Amino acid sequence: MNDARPSVLSESGFRLTVFPLAVVILALAAFIPAYIVAVILGHVYPFWPYISDTGTTRPESCIFGFFLAWTGFMAAAVFYVRYKQVRLILKGDGCGKVVNDLALLVGLLASIGMVIVAAFQENAIFQVHFTGAALAFGGGTIYIFMQTYLTSKLSETFNNSKMVVIRFFNGLVALIAVIYMLANYAASYVFADGVNHLHWMPGDDGYVNHVCSTISEWIVATSFLMFIGTFYKEFKSCKFEFNVCLRTNEQSAIFCTPPTYGAMEESDCEMMEIDSTVGAEHGKTASSRF
Repeated sequence: MNDARPSVLSESGFRLTVFPLAVVILALAAFIPAYIVAVILGHVYPFWPYISDTGTTRPESCIFGFFLAWTGFMAAAVFYVRYKQVRLILKGDGCGKVVNDLALLVGLLASIGMVIVAAFQENAIFQVHFTGAALAFGGGTIYIFMQTYLTSKLSETFNNSKMVVIRFFNGLVALIAVIYMLANYAASYVFADGVNHLHWMPGDDGYVNHVCSTISEWIVATSFLMFIGTFYKEFKSCKFEFNVCLRTNEQSAIFCTPPTYGAMEESDCEMMEIDSTVGAEHGKTASSRF
């Protein structure tokens, strides 16, 4: 008798902690080498340039754009995994579901903003670059506060009420820094007359406001990376898995039942799931398919 059940050719997966780690590592790979190259080649004044200033001139713009684009993609992966994780745990919570849905949208917009900043240097098309920066910084700040609210909802599940305070403080620092950055950015250009913004030096008009703005921008970026890093612990409960399945009888119904995760309805398929084990001390387990 022919067996209609397909064979599982391979089973593999990885813990989703790789995503927040990738965001931090890729962002540092975008910022630090670009800054070093820009300073060595004399493309920027070395004391606290804007992040974008270090990635606006070739060859450092190539390094900056490549790694920042990947940072945006990985950040989108973090936001999606977090969305699925919260959705699993907050079943039946209407307010939490709405905030979670909106948080995913805001997070994806912030990710798109990072990719725009990477693709459009400020000296190329400033308006598009500025729009991307606004999405990244504005969306990122809003996302932190939305996740702070959701973290308060999940504090009992993960037994980590301190994370609510950490993320709120992180968001507060980011918000203050964004406001301070924009205010000093505007003030610096009001006083500046014919100053080369890539070589804004002591003694130039608006220099103090310029430095206050650039320092604030680096603080915002650092707070974002620290916030993304806080997902590492919670993502330990998540695993990305995919099974490659092969149909063994073409005349029979097509289905695949991996030993743990339930049925699939496609042959020659790849199954991708998040297996979120939460509240281990209470014996709760939840899983979700992408």
